[in-house]
Amino acid sequence: MTLFDLMSPAVRRVLLACALAPVAACAHHADAVTLREVIAPSGLRYGLEVDATRLSRGTGLPPVAAVAQLLEENLVSFFRIIPGKAGVPSDEHRELLAEAPAPGYGVHIVVDARPDEFCHVSIDIVTIQEGKTEWTMQAPYSVHYGVSALRAAMDALRAPNRPPLAADRFDALRKQATQLRSLGKDPPIDDSEFARTPRPLEHLDEAPRYYAPVAEPSTVRPD
Repeated sequence: MTLFDLMSPAVRRVLLACALAPVAACAHHADAVTLREVIAPSGLRYGLEVDATRLSRGTGLPPVAAVAQLLEENLVSFFRIIPGKAGVPSDEHRELLAEAPAPGYGVHIVVDARPDEFCHVSIDIVTIQEGKTEWTMQAPYSVHYGVSALRAAMDALRAPNRPPLAADRFDALRKQATQLRSLGKDPPIDDSEFARTPRPLEHLDEAPRYYAPVAEPSTVRPD
């Protein structure tokens, strides 16, 4: 016979209630779970899945390097690469950072390998201030236009159809863009505004001309 058996029924009920109390409490309170918060990009980001098989065969480069090379060849038709600003390249990861003729804006591109022969490409329109980049929801028309041409070329795995921006041409466009900006004639716009804006007529043999859409109402009279 144990000490518990010698106790009165009332005392035994109290002891049992005390013993079971922690179990009951745990049953009513779920364990706390800590969730990792993931902040999604809130800027002008475009994602591409690029099949690098043909590029690798044609260049002899690994997939990521081949895709990055084609990106750079098309990128320099509208932007100027900022050297040494995009990390250390590898066969699994490449980055490109370029500035636009529009002052304070540029493009940040990331190429990552996938398990297959495809590569994931992220293209971000960014602001560039004192060497730091930030996502943006708006950018001048010229920046949107350059990125749209880059995306179209990558969708078709197409080589550039216009020459790279020479240093003097870039400087001339930067000067024109700065003047228009000071006059308030090159405002930042979002993606939907860009889609509704007429495209320029291009004449590559002419002197450099920075294109900014005319904000004044049309003078063409309807029929």
